[in-house]
Amino acid sequence: MKKGNPISVISWQSLDDRLKRFATSLKLDWKLASHQFRRTFANYVVHHKLGDLRYLRDHFKHWSLDMTILYLMNEAQDLELYDEIYAAFDEKRQAIVGHWLEPDTPLSGGMGEHVRQMRSRTEKTRTYKDRREMVQAISELVYLRSTGIAWCTNDTGVDCAGGQCENCEHGCIDDNHKPFWEGLYQQQIELCQIEDLDASGSKTVERTMDRCEKVLADLGVDINRLKEQLADVETI
Repeated sequence: MKKGNPISVISWQSLDDRLKRFATSLKLDWKLASHQFRRTFANYVVHHKLGDLRYLRDHFKHWSLDMTILYLMNEAQDLELYDEIYAAFDEKRQAIVGHWLEPDTPLSGGMGEHVRQMRSRTEKTRTYKDRREMVQAISELVYLRSTGIAWCTNDTGVDCAGGQCENCEHGCIDDNHKPFWEGLYQQQIELCQIEDLDASGSKTVERTMDRCEKVLADLGVDINRLKEQLADVETI
């Protein structure tokens, strides 16, 4: 809460008191307290870190896991909370990397090609006790964040212009991104129908369609069938 220049932060005692009053107002026999939201909070932070970078930049920049070490130096910080945030992040990352390593998961992008090569190698060379151990070991080596259209694994900073993840050596696009690329492809088809689109705009649309077709083909989409489906929607 902000009144003028001073900024006041609610204490955990006040928060717990309000939570108890909230439970009482709902006639719940529940000693509701702030610590019961730890896992929910950890999940919330992790999903936004792996989700929309703009949201993280605007609202969670001081909660970034890259800066956790700075907070751990402050004895007043809740160390258990950061442990839970990291545990939730690690669990989510392992799930994503584990999905990549499934032999039938379609992938696109520069990193996607590397992962496909890795999958073929691991089928021949068994260097892990089991698949779970392999996923855990590999995921620990992967720095992961989302660009919205792909997963970015670049751990040395963002050195690209953005929006070209399918051509980036750090970009990995899996089947979870397919709805976005199908939607983007449909938008380009709609743009093609604009009669007064100039030459520059037409070239941009053409390039974007080529990008979408490559990614969607990598993800196992029949482009001709997709065009027919989109045409049917337009007819309706």
